[in-house]
Amino acid sequence: GDNLRAETFADSLNNGGCDPSKGCKWMREFYTDEGASHTHQDSDSGMGDGKPWRDVTPSGVTVGLKDGQEIVYVTGVTSGSSVDLGGDSGGASVFDGFLVQMKADDGAVISSSRITSGSDRDKVAGICMSSGGDPVVVGFTKGSMKTGVENDGGFDLFARMYSKVSMEEIWSIQKGGPEDDFGFSCSSEGGAVYVAGRS
Repeated sequence: GDNLRAETFADSLNNGGCDPSKGCKWMREFYTDEGASHTHQDSDSGMGDGKPWRDVTPSGVTVGLKDGQEIVYVTGVTSGSSVDLGGDSGGASVFDGFLVQMKADDGAVISSSRITSGSDRDKVAGICMSSGGDPVVVGFTKGSMKTGVENDGGFDLFARMYSKVSMEEIWSIQKGGPEDDFGFSCSSEGGAVYVAGRS
């Protein structure tokens, strides 16, 4: 029955941060190791810890079950490096996706995965839960997200399922032609996963 919200640090400041008087139970900040022109600190609110951040942008949040406990999944895009966001970046100009698994009761990170083709821009745009309770992320890439599949030009749509137990990849698909093909959202029903996007 609790509400979840994933937002950038700037949006969090504009929305008043985590105010217990308004029912906020916890807030989890993610930052990266690269230096940037902004820091996680606001003189008026006292929020943040002064650590540098670089382009950590959430794109989706959902809830699942693991061993009978509620788990929060947050996904998004970053160009920085962070253990909490699945490890090293591909470089300052390269965007990778990330998937973070957290405890719903306190926001503690359980596990995370970097979603990357290892060579070019990879953006995660949405997340859903499979009928079996495993998270599925969708997005678009200029690289190759699936072994043996080459990018034909522009962005290709991709979808990838992760194990709720190990956070390892279960399967991936990548589809696209010579022009841009985007994956934006997904849903599941009866064992099937449906991906919506634009081509």
